[in-house]
Amino acid sequence: MDIKKQNARRALTLTTILTLFVAGFELFFAFMLYKPGMNFLDVTSFVTSNKYLYFLLLIVANMALLPSAVLLYKENGISLKNEIFEYVKSRHILELNLNL
Repeated sequence: MDIKKQNARRALTLTTILTLFVAGFELFFAFMLYKPGMNFLDVTSFVTSNKYLYFLLLIVANMALLPSAVLLYKENGISLKNEIFEYVKSRHILELNLNL
């Protein structure tokens, strides 16, 4: 049980780091682009206005934390390939049901 708690803590740490990194980037851009008189919706739309930079940030953040996540799967003996295929099979993503 102690190993499960430790692995859960590591998984939570990875997710928290990713979230704080992206949220910090958004907050930085919000302060950079803020002008007096802007409401909350204006600020949030300016933060994500440069989509390509935002997508690049998300990709880089995920790629930076991917090795840790894969290592966590391997240490617990979980096959990532099998997990993905089981999810696809359970959701019937590969089957096309065209009932017209």
